[in-house]
Amino acid sequence: MVSKSENEAAFVWETSIAAWDPQPLYRGYAVDELASSSTFLETAFLLMTGDLPNDEQLADWQALLFDGLTLTSSMRGWLQRVPKSAATIDVLQAALARCRLSDSLEPPHNSRAAADAFPRWLGFVAAVIGLRSRLQNEAAIVEPRADLGFAAQVWWLIHGKEPAAWIE
Repeated sequence: MVSKSENEAAFVWETSIAAWDPQPLYRGYAVDELASSSTFLETAFLLMTGDLPNDEQLADWQALLFDGLTLTSSMRGWLQRVPKSAATIDVLQAALARCRLSDSLEPPHNSRAAADAFPRWLGFVAAVIGLRSRLQNEAAIVEPRADLGFAAQVWWLIHGKEPAAWIE
């Protein structure tokens, strides 16, 4: 936080996505408004595209996210062979590289392609972290659930149980 004296001008910063004038804004929406009335995926859509999604766009993104949550048998097998002592961030980095090299998730070539690719990559990251956590803790592996939102899905994949509403 920046402090200012009475003689200084108000501190204002702005990027193409976010601003602080006098409160944090994402694409013109107050952050506290988004936190109370939008889901994580709706806010991510806003940040990537500039607009909040309509029902059809959100459903499309949820389908892409779920597609990313479903790891290939090759990726699952590789994750099961990675030593438990390896740092999760290193495992995630290697998994992303493996996925990219196998062309199972194409990199975006323009901003629209990036917006379409984002939920699949987000799902992939959540799936890798969830499976990694279950393997490190020697817990039963759980499958993604189509009925859960993104935050609940991440919790489910890591902990194997649905989160309390306040956690989600």
